Amino acid sequence: MSDEGKRRIGDGGAKGVWGRVATPLLLLVGGVVLYSIGLGRVHLFDWDEINFAESAREMLVSGNYLDVQVNFETFWEKPPLFIWFQVIGMKLWGIGEVGARFPNAVAGGVTLALLFCIGRREKGERFGLLWALLYGSSLLPFFYFKSGIIDPWFNLFIFLGLYHLSRYTSPVVREGKSREAILGGFFIGLSTLTKGPVGLLIVGLILGILLLLQRGRIGYFRWVDLLGFGLTYCVVGGFWFILQIATGHWSIIEDFFIYQVRLFRTEDAGHGGFLLYHFVVLLFGAFPASLLALPVMRRSVVEDEGSEGMAHLLRYMIVALWVVLILFTVVRTKIVHYSSFCYFPITFLAAYYVEDRLKRGAPLARWVKYSIVAVGGLVALALVVLTNIDCYVDRLTPLVDPFTAGNLSADGGVAWL
Repeated sequence: MSDEGKRRIGDGGAKGVWGRVATPLLLLVGGVVLYSIGLGRVHLFDWDEINFAESAREMLVSGNYLDVQVNFETFWEKPPLFIWFQVIGMKLWGIGEVGARFPNAVAGGVTLALLFCIGRREKGERFGLLWALLYGSSLLPFFYFKSGIIDPWFNLFIFLGLYHLSRYTSPVVREGKSREAILGGFFIGLSTLTKGPVGLLIVGLILGILLLLQRGRIGYFRWVDLLGFGLTYCVVGGFWFILQIATGHWSIIEDFFIYQVRLFRTEDAGHGGFLLYHFVVLLFGAFPASLLALPVMRRSVVEDEGSEGMAHLLRYMIVALWVVLILFTVVRTKIVHYSSFCYFPITFLAAYYVEDRLKRGAPLARWVKYSIVAVGGLVALALVVLTNIDCYVDRLTPLVDPFTAGNLSADGGVAWL
């Protein structure tokens, strides 16, 4: 019997149904409540937040839920799935910051619950809880779940698609292979319906690098399952694009793909940056998980892992981290959330390291502890400066562009949600 099967039997016999749903349910509800607090206290501060919220508002006003619009003119940069989520949020909480950001608060709770469940399935309950808590306590994920940008849902769909494909190729998963391939196509299709084909590109690059590293041996494979994956992806990810073409809106599709290419080749909207931009963003933004993950990012860790299934997943996570990090290092447009998919593998590796230390009864490596203290001090200093930024607005305003200056001078409001 596989390690996964033994864990399932052990966990199920010991706790029963309620014991297995209690923790993920607590993480789900607790996450949604935590990330919902304060959603309306700060105005929409980002160009993307403003555009997406306005698109959702215009859907409600016009009753046209098929076309994404800004100023009631076609907005071809994004597909509609996240805008539909915001429409639901605004129906629940009204048109405004809370309604626009509530979908990501839900994404936060869903993400924490799913990470726990996946971690428990693959390595045990303690590992699942560590993974969820490290993701939830990292700096930028906390703020992203309080925002109105697309990436929290987009990244979750990519991750779930990649995870199911990893199970499809896993040597220890014996049953349900076709189901895993279809689920992979389903979630990657949702990522395309959320933000475009970048999700498929990312997963394709990850699988391609894994294929090269393993000299063409990626694991279990059947052509019929590839067909199932492809059909599911096309139906889920392509139906809105097909509807646009069928209704004579081919120009929207053309403009959409031209925009995607431009993001890779140019510094869109002035969003440039230095070469190692995303390395620095992840070091500080995924703190403290970023430092806890470093000791695991070695080939020997995969080779020494006793569980064949966990070694397989470790390999996927390490390759996924490097592929996404290098991809958006090459991309000319530099925006903080472009590398935010990396939060998944980083927190996975961090949980793996902490769980291993706990299992061995060993402390963290000395250099890890010193690094956490040093980087934590810098993060704390930055937070102190940011929370007192009102004292420096007059000095900062002449140094920034008009849009940023307007955000610095705006009143954030006092709403509870």
